[in-house]
Amino acid sequence: MLLAVTLAIGLNPALAAQVSADWTALTTKLVRASNENDLTELKSARAAALRAVVSPPAGVPPAVAHYTLAYADYRLASDPRVTGAEQQDFADEAERHLRDAVRLDDRFADAYGLLSATLGLKISWAASVEAKMSMGPESSAAMTRALSLEPDNPRLLVVSGIAYFRRPAEYGGDPQQAETLFRRASALLDAATDSPWPNWGQFDAHVWLGQALARRGDVAGARDQYQKALAVAPGSAWVKDHLLPALGKNVVE
Repeated sequence: MLLAVTLAIGLNPALAAQVSADWTALTTKLVRASNENDLTELKSARAAALRAVVSPPAGVPPAVAHYTLAYADYRLASDPRVTGAEQQDFADEAERHLRDAVRLDDRFADAYGLLSATLGLKISWAASVEAKMSMGPESSAAMTRALSLEPDNPRLLVVSGIAYFRRPAEYGGDPQQAETLFRRASALLDAATDSPWPNWGQFDAHVWLGQALARRGDVAGARDQYQKALAVAPGSAWVKDHLLPALGKNVVE
């Protein structure tokens, strides 16, 4: 990658390495802030990602820059501490940039998967049945496209699993299928080392597998998964202050 950056911008290797290091620092900060629910750091990472969309760093494809901003937006839109109007704005911005990402790269599986998740989030807020019915098929189609491109992409497995876990049974929800997907994702992500961005998901896989196990009464299994999630993100208040104390109380976050 460093060679590609150097050739693209015609700079000496030291400067190219700095550009690459800055991008890695941004994506690392973004994942850490997302995992630990650090709203201040997440907003700071989003601001840096927005600058990267306006002026993509050397070696960073524009589609990836759009995706990175959308990921930050999606995480902010999902945070209950963000006000309702802001949540909607972040979700709308995420959708726009994900559509830009797949327009620029129609084989960008992660972007299709995150688009599906973003539409799913907006469906959960939609007041009218018509709006839900309009976005539902598109969300499903985006995930189908994503999985057709990369069926073993662990982030797609996590997103799919969350949908199965949260959806009522009458709308296709399936906790057992969700657990299977979370297990596959966690195994793949635990085995991955030094993967290029996008590389989020290890914390998510363990924390959602823990919730799936907690739902069916496997307290010991859930606790083990939450501890694995904390090994990835030691500062996660969600796990320490909510999920672990809820074990054995029939509470699912």
